[in-house]
Amino acid sequence: MYILTEFFKVLGNPARIRILLLLMEQDLCVGDLADQLGITQSAVSRQLNLLKSNKLVRRRRDGKMIFYTLKGCQSALQ
Repeated sequence: MYILTEFFKVLGNPARIRILLLLMEQDLCVGDLADQLGITQSAVSRQLNLLKSNKLVRRRRDGKMIFYTLKGCQSALQ
């Protein structure tokens, strides 16, 4: 029951839901997410850290850029 409560707590913020919906379409960096959501990069980073700590997203480095993706997304598509 506790796990379910925590899961819904994570989804309780509209910005986090919008981030997850955007990441369903493609991997994005913080700057791209901030532009599409119309919020600051620091606000996006805070939300991504919470999603990452709850194991919903993961990050991948490509040179100097860090891209975020849904965790387990690749295995679900194959």
